Amino acid sequence: MTRINPRPVKTALTLLTALLLASPLTALCAADMPQTVTALWADFDPRHDPLEVEVVREWKEDGGVYRYVRYLIGTYKGKAARMAAFYGFPEHAQGRLPAVMHVHGGGQRAFLEEMRTYVGRGYTVLSINWGGRARFWRDAGAKHSGDSWAAKLPVLDPGKPLYAFANVYYTLPHAESLPHMPPINELCLSSLLHHASPAELISAGVRTTDQPARLIDDFTRGWHDWYRLSPDNKACWQNWTRKITDPKWCGPDGAKLAVTLTLQDSNHLSFVMIENEWRNYRGKKKAFISDCTIVGQPQAQTIMLNLSDFKDAQGSSPATWQQMDQLGLCAYYEERERGKRPQSPLWHGSLPEFQRLEWR
Repeated sequence: MTRINPRPVKTALTLLTALLLASPLTALCAADMPQTVTALWADFDPRHDPLEVEVVREWKEDGGVYRYVRYLIGTYKGKAARMAAFYGFPEHAQGRLPAVMHVHGGGQRAFLEEMRTYVGRGYTVLSINWGGRARFWRDAGAKHSGDSWAAKLPVLDPGKPLYAFANVYYTLPHAESLPHMPPINELCLSSLLHHASPAELISAGVRTTDQPARLIDDFTRGWHDWYRLSPDNKACWQNWTRKITDPKWCGPDGAKLAVTLTLQDSNHLSFVMIENEWRNYRGKKKAFISDCTIVGQPQAQTIMLNLSDFKDAQGSSPATWQQMDQLGLCAYYEERERGKRPQSPLWHGSLPEFQRLEWR
């Protein structure tokens, strides 16, 4: 991701609409701006391009037929744009069926669970993957060179596809407000997603310039690679990262997870590993939890965790770190599948300071 801060814009809506409708941006003036949703999409015909459906995989289960498909959603600036989805229907259905289209929320992906429910009730279901597969996106600092920006991108394996995009940030002239949100001071626009196949990388002479690392985070950038839930609530704070799903930081076989922190007062912490998060094509999602009571002390201490320290609802441990997609450092973690709603423990003293997270 690239942070660029050119000039302020009048409003987020004006800039977004202009980018959707014209290139270059300066081609529009305020009088050309659509004033309604109908006007915005008036010249767009979703039936103009053929779907070009590609069935990546098909399987049957519990009376339903399921397909992982890709299809064309349109051509933008001369480039084909495609979307992935799960498509399912009852195995012995005949004739036309009622249909349900499932649209997921932000930061999520297509759901097989939703499909199975409606297919079992006799519906044809399309669960679209408009947000892409959940993955960890590395960021690279961009440098200005002439009229462009460039960033070095280490390559771990040219035999795997490469994806990249840029985020451009604009400072707003004054803060905007939305319900239940803090003041908004900047607007982020994302570029198109660029993709290079292994064949293209190898043909271009791209070589390996990166290697797996045992250090997951030293927190010198704070929580830059994490998302945080209730960070100021001492009883319920949670910090989550997807770095461990990246091959660079994936846990090696036989390794232990080492968490170095400073905790002044004795408290309960939950370390959580999520397997198959948003990846139910690979297997059922499971949460493995290691609940620890940590004795407070003024000096930094390191907590060592084995695979066997993490347990799911049935008391089983994961077989490997390789299919872990999310790691959580939590004061409190509720796992409803375990059949009870635990009472969050009372937090004592200040919050922990995390220094290092690594595989040993």
